Amino acid sequence: LVSAPTGAGKTLVAEYAIYDAIQRGKRVVYTAPIKALSNQKYRDFRDDPDVDVGLMTGDVTIRPEAQVLIMTTEILRNQIFESPAMLNDVDYVIFDEVHFMDDRERGTVWEETFIFAPRGIRFVSLSATIHNLDQRGSWIREIREEDLTVVRSDKRPVPLKHRLFTEKSGLFDLGRLPAVAKHELQNDRDKRNKKGRGRGRGRPFRQAPKLDRLLDEVQENNAMPVLVFSFSRKDVERLAYANQHRELLDDEEFERMKALQLELVTSYDLDEAELIGDVYRLARHGIGYHHAGMLPIHKEMVERMFCTGLLKMIFTTETFAIGINMPARTVVFASLKKYDGISMDYLRTRDYLQMAGRAGRQGIDKEGLVISMLGMKDLEEAPLKRILSGNPEPVQSRFKLSYSTLLHLISHMGRSHIHEAWDKSFNRYQHREGSKKAREHNRLKQHELLDNHLDFLEELGYFEPEGPEVGRGALTGRGKLSSHIYGYEVQVTELLYQGILEDLAPKALCMVFTAL
Repeated sequence: LVSAPTGAGKTLVAEYAIYDAIQRGKRVVYTAPIKALSNQKYRDFRDDPDVDVGLMTGDVTIRPEAQVLIMTTEILRNQIFESPAMLNDVDYVIFDEVHFMDDRERGTVWEETFIFAPRGIRFVSLSATIHNLDQRGSWIREIREEDLTVVRSDKRPVPLKHRLFTEKSGLFDLGRLPAVAKHELQNDRDKRNKKGRGRGRGRPFRQAPKLDRLLDEVQENNAMPVLVFSFSRKDVERLAYANQHRELLDDEEFERMKALQLELVTSYDLDEAELIGDVYRLARHGIGYHHAGMLPIHKEMVERMFCTGLLKMIFTTETFAIGINMPARTVVFASLKKYDGISMDYLRTRDYLQMAGRAGRQGIDKEGLVISMLGMKDLEEAPLKRILSGNPEPVQSRFKLSYSTLLHLISHMGRSHIHEAWDKSFNRYQHREGSKKAREHNRLKQHELLDNHLDFLEELGYFEPEGPEVGRGALTGRGKLSSHIYGYEVQVTELLYQGILEDLAPKALCMVFTAL
């Protein structure tokens, strides 16, 4: 279990494990939380003549029988339940970005994989800096038979310089924040009072701060390439188009970019008409955008163009910060707030540090520059000291067995043994430190939640009640189908079994599944 800052080289540990397994004729599974990272790892290993590599991401499957198989963590979890024989000769499973166990929606997948992976598989887990690393290690030691070594490093190869920016005050350090906030907020109040919008009229509407002046400074100071993080796909594209007036490539770079685009279109067997599309047109200005909603081929083109150093300014969501080895000179945060699945809130320290860690290129930059754009509301409310210089938060368990996982467990071990799965969870382990009463309360709560889910599935007819005449794998047709669907599995199964999908045209089917 290796924890180190972004860009510190922890991937080397995983690569050593891969070559170790290859030497002994064994297989390795390399998992990543996002497809962009899976795609990049596939390209890296594909270019190595000593590595037989395959890829499974849901978008694409290439050589699934390969000795080194790269996949998303969800696909590995599914294989553990659906085709465990495929993992018989797997020596190592590498978890890149294993702190994703903390993800509110998807974190349970990592826990399930640790708990249910066949014995004999060894794990190499790579993590950003987290507060409760030793606790994580102790849990893994308890549920896995293999020895575990915990490695922690806080050393960043290229140090970071953190700056703040407002439209009025320009660039300043965290130490000047109280003075800047006091001055700008007072000016704001004075302005509103002059306009007759004083007390009793509610808080004024404040527009999001504009990035133009900040990006002008970055360009003038040649602090590029720059990654500009925004947490809305729509906003990422809007910002890219709003900056297309910038000409960031000199004549020689422009010619190199044109030649590169032609080469990429040819090697990927694309229509040359692609070259007039927005992704390619913006790139000829030195500008790109990247987010999970793009066509996979366009994401890959942006990644390939950025690797050459010819894309100088990329507007992107946080996906570009997860494991992808694409550092820049400067990182800019267009906002420090993002939607966390429930509400808009300020970034966790760990998330900020992961994205900020993309600033600073080893062997090129003495330090990486990280700039956070602040609006008036941020000056009032943002916990800037905590975000910029606080300790990374501990990883919390997000264990919640999905319906499809429950159905797999019923078929393998029967309903009566399912509570044993929760008893191995990180959730149960984390609650150990509380009082006996608190531990028992948490256990009862979790068991009750599991029982409610199981009662629901039984009531819908997804499995037969256990009895002397019924085996432990007594899933019905509905249950077997649902166990092979991950995400909204009950809704999809019911739509199918009630005949609703039977006569829908392709376009209508797309609409139904998009709505889900």
